[in-house]
Amino acid sequence: MNNSARVRTWVALAAIVLAWGCSPSDDEGSRDDGGHSDVDGVTDDHGGADGDSDSDADGDTDIVLPDIPDSTGEACDQADFNIERVIPDMLIVLDRSNSMFDDGYWNPVREAIYNVTGAMDTQIWFGLMIFPNVVDSPVCAGYDYQCEPGHGPLVPVGASNSIPIRDQLGPMLTCGGTPIAETLQNARTYLDTLTGDGHPKYILLATDGAPNCNDALDGRTCRCTNPIGGCVLNSGNCLDDLRTNAVLGELAAAGVQVFVLGIGTSSFADVLDAMAAAGSTEHAYFAEDPATIRTTFETFAGLAATCEFDMRSPDPSADPTLVNFYFDGVGVPGDNTDGVCDNGWGWMNPEHTRVQFCGTYCDAIMGRTVTDITATWGCPTIIL
Repeated sequence: MNNSARVRTWVALAAIVLAWGCSPSDDEGSRDDGGHSDVDGVTDDHGGADGDSDSDADGDTDIVLPDIPDSTGEACDQADFNIERVIPDMLIVLDRSNSMFDDGYWNPVREAIYNVTGAMDTQIWFGLMIFPNVVDSPVCAGYDYQCEPGHGPLVPVGASNSIPIRDQLGPMLTCGGTPIAETLQNARTYLDTLTGDGHPKYILLATDGAPNCNDALDGRTCRCTNPIGGCVLNSGNCLDDLRTNAVLGELAAAGVQVFVLGIGTSSFADVLDAMAAAGSTEHAYFAEDPATIRTTFETFAGLAATCEFDMRSPDPSADPTLVNFYFDGVGVPGDNTDGVCDNGWGWMNPEHTRVQFCGTYCDAIMGRTVTDITATWGCPTIIL
């Protein structure tokens, strides 16, 4: 029997045949290794697949991987095995306050979102949430709604959402203040409903200001986010960083990482850096021009994209030391002897149901310079 099974690199759910031995017996024929999807195809949790092609993956840079010889051994039985790439959820939380339009950032930000979601919506499940005033309409409606937080996603997180996101953002007008704390609290409530999908969770917060819209603050003593409008007469302009950072800490504790993009906000760099740290992403990123806005969105998407795979039945925990992976026929070394994966592959959990590829091997996956992943089961793991 054929001792290996193939899975397309970008397939989210594909059957792999994993052999319990390393070489076929003489009297057995070859075996089809199951269905394939194209390199950019995705099978979502509801069973839908996108695309079908046998073309090679594109990559700008060739990544040279070490030549690891195939192991050979005694033939034995086969078992069907499934492997599913781990797809992250990323909720884009976008500031549409008036200053985004006044300072010329609104159109570049929307274009950056269109480009990134269009390029990566098979690798990341995107959603969209807007603040303020998103209750009924893309059009702002009066002063009373200027601090209305985002109550939920305009586009729920899901596969292939680039067109729905474009459809929502296209007619959107700017208005109002920056109610970040309440919006993030509502974002967390929404993401809590998605815990069953098993996907890593991210929020991409893009704002050209600092959090405000908290009338409980003292306008006489607070740090004011609107020097023109002032805070003495309108305490809603007071910086609302403490409440915002508390919500970000709750998100981080729940396993949701928050990327922070400050757009033309150098005067509040310290505030946004503290927000990013509270959201477990170390520091904020800043952009002042359309090109930098786009590359920063691409950076966030790249940081969220994953080289992790879930291993499905049969349970691999019976003997996790007898598995080997191959990229386009070249062996990938196991690299989890010290508990850290530096360059190769390693188990991510004690149950041996999730595996990650790291170092140059992750680079090959992310750069699409590898087409097929092949696996054999039953021979000692190759370790460099």
